[in-house]
Amino acid sequence: MKAISKITLALLVLGLGITVVSCKKETPTPAPTKTELITGKNWILTSYVMDNVEYYDQIASCQQDNLNIFNANNTVTIDEGPTKCDPLDPQTSDGGAWSFNATETLITLDGSEYELEVLNSTTLKIKNTVVNGGMTSISTIIFTKQ
Repeated sequence: MKAISKITLALLVLGLGITVVSCKKETPTPAPTKTELITGKNWILTSYVMDNVEYYDQIASCQQDNLNIFNANNTVTIDEGPTKCDPLDPQTSDGGAWSFNATETLITLDGSEYELEVLNSTTLKIKNTVVNGGMTSISTIIFTKQ
């Protein structure tokens, strides 16, 4: 009887030890910030809609492959991609400045403010609303990470 009790006790202690070890909480990896999501990546324009009309197909094909790179220093670099409109153009150029507002719900791109609709590891979707003389114009731009 005592042998069974000792075996039972040993198994119980072993089981509790395994439970304690397996229940150890791992530190979760924090979700990336919006700045981390947008910076240092190659973003390509995939849609440009103004007032419910898609204009992407009207953009020259040599510009459709351009890469937009949002740098950590709040500048934008435009890379001409594999197809240049003019072979003499530099491969990269200054695309202006960018910044988030304090709550990272708005993004300013070279002086124009856009509502940040989607920003994740694959998609950047922004919307700009302009009211001029009682007329409202809405532009929605989608970039896809390359």
